[in-house]
Amino acid sequence: MSAWRLIFIPPDHQAAPAVRVIDAEGRILERGTLQIGPNLAPAGARTVLVAPGMDVAVHWLHLPTRNDVQARAAAALLLEDRLARPAGDAHLALGAREADDHRLAAAVEPGRMQAWASLASLHGLRPDLVIPDHLLLPEPEDDEIIAADVGGWLAVRGRRLAFSCEPDMLEVLLPGRPVRRIDDAAALGQLWAKALAAPAVNLLQGEFDPARAERLSPRDLRRAAALAALALVAPALVLGAQAWRHDRAADAAERATAAQVAAVLPKDQPVTDPLAQARARLTGLELAAGGGPIAASAQLFAAVETIQDAQVETLIVSPEGEVRAGISHTNYSDVELLREAMRKAGLAFREESSREEGGRVMSDVIVGSRP
Repeated sequence: MSAWRLIFIPPDHQAAPAVRVIDAEGRILERGTLQIGPNLAPAGARTVLVAPGMDVAVHWLHLPTRNDVQARAAAALLLEDRLARPAGDAHLALGAREADDHRLAAAVEPGRMQAWASLASLHGLRPDLVIPDHLLLPEPEDDEIIAADVGGWLAVRGRRLAFSCEPDMLEVLLPGRPVRRIDDAAALGQLWAKALAAPAVNLLQGEFDPARAERLSPRDLRRAAALAALALVAPALVLGAQAWRHDRAADAAERATAAQVAAVLPKDQPVTDPLAQARARLTGLELAAGGGPIAASAQLFAAVETIQDAQVETLIVSPEGEVRAGISHTNYSDVELLREAMRKAGLAFREESSREEGGRVMSDVIVGSRP
């Protein structure tokens, strides 16, 4: 292959991906950033999507089976205790079998893979290879460990070792082990070319294999059609079941409300409109009692509920029937809303003080019946 076009996915998806074009010898032919829209590769160049290595965990596992499907399933079992999430929920990609039947297994969240695929599509790319940045370095032939800066973090490679980390974490992860830093751009390009000559892994496997759709069998197509039909019918069935359940719950709630209202109404009064009758009964009782602290408190709580992010913090009833309350709210103008609500309820309202506490306004008010 005459050239490789490397697209480095930035950790911040708002940033433009960096682009490097290298030839088979690792010479950098082009550098820049990728723009949104069609991006044609140079003639004869293959496109490589370089994923952030910190999002891809790699392990070397003993997988003697020759079947990739079986090997992937075995890898999921072996990784169950090593990954932060269930291995069955991760996207797994496998490298080639080595002489001792070990294989590199790369694990990444499917959501990450989908995001990278969307990013490639946004830029009009159809990558031939998706590889984490730490595997863009070739495996050293001895026990040497090499590291290179990639967008502010380090890609690290050793014998059956590959990861990416913050620079200050390297000593923590590899205490006491010497690491050779690759800072020269020309030397780094040569290492990229060497690694791409025989990529350690391609994350475009399984459900993310672009050629998978071309290999669907008639049985796969029939199964997809059956699932599509089920997907069309299932929402209607679910909605119907939910509607029936909600209707039953509403009937039960209505019957319970009617029973509670009937308990407070005069015995000879039928329940026709529970909400209106309950409100009328409450108003009648308040009037009969001449208002009082309970009614004033109820009116205050009702008014506070209409003001966004406001709440009653303290409530004190004096022996004279005055209601003193501490109100927590966000705007000084909220007090005027309370004053207007109390006026409409026929209650006296006085603001004693207002102050700021912890980014909120605390107001001390007094509510009582008008003289």
